[in-house]
Amino acid sequence: MHIPCSSVFPLEIYGMIIRECNNPRPTGALYFDDWRRRVVGTLSRCSLTCWGWHQYAQPYLFNTIYAQTNDWCYRSICKLAVIVREKPELGRLVKSLYIDGREGDPSWIAVTLHGRWFPDLVALTVLSGAG
Repeated sequence: MHIPCSSVFPLEIYGMIIRECNNPRPTGALYFDDWRRRVVGTLSRCSLTCWGWHQYAQPYLFNTIYAQTNDWCYRSICKLAVIVREKPELGRLVKSLYIDGREGDPSWIAVTLHGRWFPDLVALTVLSGAG
């Protein structure tokens, strides 16, 4: 028997659960990148749980975008650019963009993710390996 998730919990509970999953404090010896991967993985799974969870998780998933200058990140950023072109409302959720260009040239990220895709961007951080 299928029970819609909205009938199981009040909607406010979803927000509380998702907010707790996005806890911004890494604990112990957990490195920032490992913590970020865990948070994004957890929020992604929450987003797939049901529509109620999806609409609460999406703003957290898109709030801050971290990008590095490597092949894996290149593919991910290109996918993100396609998603935002197809669904511009998701671009409005991005508030900060963090580009780690210490291991390569970060200019391709800036070109791929230009400002018109993120009209509500309030913070841009670029780490450069040059200089």
